[in-house]
Amino acid sequence: MKLINWRRAPFAHNATMAATAGTAPMLNPRRILVLGALIALANTATSPSAVAASSPPTVALSASPSSVSTGASSTLTWSSANATSCAASGEWSGTLATSGSRSTGALSAATTFTITCKGAGGTTSRTETVYLSDEMPEVTFTASPSRVQEGGNAVLTWKASNAYMCHGYGPWYISEPVEGSSTTNGLTATTTFILTCFNSSGAKTSKKATVTVVDAAAAGTATLSWNAPTSNTNGTPITPLKGYTIYYGNSETSMTQSLVVSGTATTGAEITGLGSGTWYFAVSADAADGAQSAKSDIGSITL
Repeated sequence: MKLINWRRAPFAHNATMAATAGTAPMLNPRRILVLGALIALANTATSPSAVAASSPPTVALSASPSSVSTGASSTLTWSSANATSCAASGEWSGTLATSGSRSTGALSAATTFTITCKGAGGTTSRTETVYLSDEMPEVTFTASPSRVQEGGNAVLTWKASNAYMCHGYGPWYISEPVEGSSTTNGLTATTTFILTCFNSSGAKTSKKATVTVVDAAAAGTATLSWNAPTSNTNGTPITPLKGYTIYYGNSETSMTQSLVVSGTATTGAEITGLGSGTWYFAVSADAADGAQSAKSDIGSITL
């Protein structure tokens, strides 16, 4: 309060003098400078950094890998902010640095690890569970086709075992059973879709499928045809089929893109949205029981 009154007093005095002299009111530069310094010091006392120091700690804990075979180990990595100390509990124990890493040692069952960090603003805990590989859901997740022109659609198809539910994340959000398919909206940019499937033990497995959007002006098309199989490789009558899968890519050894063709009567397809260069193609027959044949001979086209 003295500071404010001290500042106002010279201002009133100067204003009176100005009225007499007929000039604009003036403030004492020295006093203005001191006042500014005092205000700056007062502001520093309530600056964001001072407030942040009393915020609760933030803690991150991860395991790599998140699942292991029996007898193998994982590495736990943690970090924190606004923490002065951290401690381990659960299946590990002891005082920890505020950041670091440590091996779990050999694991024979799903194991949960907890870290708790303390600071001036409170306490924060995080947990991470490392599962055995055979406890994890097994998931397949594909996009067909994996390349489209702007505005085109793709069909996302998934199947999970050892899971009770799957969720879609990223540009889509779904809560679906462990097997199904969904058609995307018209895509205007290359898009990655994420599917995570869960089981009752809490284990989860995530997979990604990317659909690449190509410029229509630069896109090429490949027209494919093939002969339907007439018997199994062991000479027995052909297993009932549900369709075919075309695999393709820019290398004979890396045909990572695919297109699913439904129906046994269809023995041809067009693949659009191909960029310039040489493309390689092969076809597999898909049996109704889920089995898939070996890939056919490889064909190619240069665009």
